[in-house]
Amino acid sequence: MTSANKWLALGQKNMKNIFLLLFIIGSVEAFAQSELRPLSMLEGDTLVRAKIFVKNPEKLKVQKGKMYFWYHKDRLLGTEAAYSGLLLEGLYERFYPNQNLLEKGFFHKGLKHGLWQKWWENGRLKEELNWKKGQKKGVLRRYNAAGQLIEKGQYRKGKLHGKYYFFDPETGRCIRVERYKKGEKKAAKPKKERKKKPAQKEKKKAKQKKKSATTSSK
Repeated sequence: MTSANKWLALGQKNMKNIFLLLFIIGSVEAFAQSELRPLSMLEGDTLVRAKIFVKNPEKLKVQKGKMYFWYHKDRLLGTEAAYSGLLLEGLYERFYPNQNLLEKGFFHKGLKHGLWQKWWENGRLKEELNWKKGQKKGVLRRYNAAGQLIEKGQYRKGKLHGKYYFFDPETGRCIRVERYKKGEKKAAKPKKERKKKPAQKEKKKAKQKKKSATTSSK
């Protein structure tokens, strides 16, 4: 076999391997997609679009203190540390009657995960917060219907922690601060009263009086 034929045979073999790999990847993706079912339903006057498992993952251990969201008999439900239906998975969207987004986020095995956002009916952002496997995490921001920041706080391990700020929407200045520790609001520290300093004239009079008293005693 000539060197040219050898290279040709090697190329054909590599092409077969590539096609086989692509076929396997495509089959895995198709199987993964078939495990989820798209869902579209009305909740009150809002439209919900989401995805649910056709069959829930096996050996899924629920975790205490975390809210699981699931679907059963045309209803979306949420329960703490339990579920009794098909778990939500992937993108979740809810819309106002005017078709503006009301809420958007992601689920992972029934738990909120990643960035979640809410909007006012006029399209302005209302709230944004990150979640990690069913726990609130990081900075929470809230806005009024005009899109101005009104509240800002921090979550740690699912609980408010640290300073929580309230802002004047007109000026953007902080008007109040609350303090939290592991979800519990701390009592405001009483302001220390400053001791009033005597007026300059009173100081001068006291100094002169003391001086005159010393002179008379001599």
